[in-house]
Amino acid sequence: MGLFDNLLGSVLSGQNTNSGIGAALLSQLASESGRTGAGASAEPLDSQQPAAVSGGLSELVQRFQQNGLGDVVQSWVGSGQNQQISPDQLHQAIGPQTVDRLSQQTGMSHSQLLPLLAQVLPLIVDRLTPNQRVPNQSEVERMQSNQTIDV
Repeated sequence: MGLFDNLLGSVLSGQNTNSGIGAALLSQLASESGRTGAGASAEPLDSQQPAAVSGGLSELVQRFQQNGLGDVVQSWVGSGQNQQISPDQLHQAIGPQTVDRLSQQTGMSHSQLLPLLAQVLPLIVDRLTPNQRVPNQSEVERMQSNQTIDV
């Protein structure tokens, strides 16, 4: 079991969910922004390039800020309580094209995908930003090599 699977297992406390969905979103965002040479993938984060993880997180934060939801994403990155996000707000933040591509990639409808992402994304971002900032590529590499993260 890799870093991302461990992470989701700990934050979801055994809920049955597609552990690749968060990885797919981060990879898609990194690919769309040109922050990685790799294409979007639904593989677990620990098998993806560290650039895709770091780039995807950076792109996610940027999109939230550009769409008026910077305070929400900063609550996930920061040390305080994570603010909730509605599926509609999430759709607005990441954009309809990204949602369409992710829906196609995962085989989930928008009505299945967005509520799931709204539930798990704050937890994923929170756990992948233990230093209250988006990790750089070398920090992601260290997380992957250790396959542990404080949860």
